[in-house]
Amino acid sequence: MGLTAEPWFQRLTEGAELPAEVDVPGGLDCDLVQGFVFSPPIAADQAPLVAASIEREACPIQKKRNRL
Repeated sequence: MGLTAEPWFQRLTEGAELPAEVDVPGGLDCDLVQGFVFSPPIAADQAPLVAASIEREACPIQKKRNRL
């Protein structure tokens, strides 16, 4: 982890398969977690659709603004 301690780097932990594994990387000074616990693998052409869906769920206020 010492090599990625610079403030402009974000540390990513991969392979979280269980909800309990999501909290572990925080104790290791990791910034981001990815894995099956969030989403199974998807085809590259589906990535924009999945990202848009996640963004809509995470930002409900923005969704309301777009309707105005």
